[in-house]
Amino acid sequence: MAEVHGIAELYEAFGHVPPPKTIPHHREGCCGSDDYYARLVRKHRSSLDASDFGMYLPHVLLPGNGTAEDFSYFLPRLLELWVLYLPEGTVVDDWLFTKLLEDGFIHRRLAPELREAIIRFVDRTFLSLVDDVRAIDEPRNTSPVTARPAWPAIWYTRGQLGPIAHLWSDWWGFRTLGRARAAAQFASCLVTLDESNPLFLPWTRDGGGGPPSLLEDLSIGFSPGWLPENVEEFKRRLTPESLADLVRRCEEALPAPAERSMVGLLASRLQTLPEIAQAKLYDLEDSISAPLPWMNMGGGRP
Repeated sequence: MAEVHGIAELYEAFGHVPPPKTIPHHREGCCGSDDYYARLVRKHRSSLDASDFGMYLPHVLLPGNGTAEDFSYFLPRLLELWVLYLPEGTVVDDWLFTKLLEDGFIHRRLAPELREAIIRFVDRTFLSLVDDVRAIDEPRNTSPVTARPAWPAIWYTRGQLGPIAHLWSDWWGFRTLGRARAAAQFASCLVTLDESNPLFLPWTRDGGGGPPSLLEDLSIGFSPGWLPENVEEFKRRLTPESLADLVRRCEEALPAPAERSMVGLLASRLQTLPEIAQAKLYDLEDSISAPLPWMNMGGGRP
């Protein structure tokens, strides 16, 4: 993404967090040298790049490595780098949300106003991504075939960060065509089998592809699952009946005949094979409520 929406507001929210004078660390193994941590402290956070966090981020908050205070100071820059490198990814993608969610850091150790600032930033990033969906079958027109939309992993992770109802309403309010297209892509993952999804090229062992998993995550390791209030929101918003209504609204919102035709295929599948959506909704609800360790490892096939 070329533009990082809401970054000035994020830095302002964290403006009172002081820079660290030192960063505690182990002096052996792969945790980094004294010189490495001295450079982190010496440089202003806005001048740090993803590679500068290569040894810090995997080890911060582990016993003897980094503190909640220095991690909080770096958070605005880490979140900025996460967006700047979407969708390619860096070490920041691998570890940032793992550390935010590990042991409930974002809920237990961040001040409420800082937690809310992060959530607002993630929301703006998510909405800007879905706003930018230019075609309902965009993944079919993307090279390489393995390229898949970035927003599903943000969506799954967002359910773990804080209340999601307002973001759901913003997304499905269809203020932009991109939001309607992304909603149709979301619905397609629930109403069709993966190999027959009309919006995504079928998965192949050599070329990758296929629809995204709605359980893709931005963190590594065991996912804590969605917050209970978000699980309840999921159950309220996603039923076979509401899914049919979502598909209908997507079809009405999209002016291009080709896109309306593809959404019509989703409506037809839902009408003729409703058991697919029922089973997938059941599995998804069960998974966000009680996730398994493998769920946030990319969601792809072996």
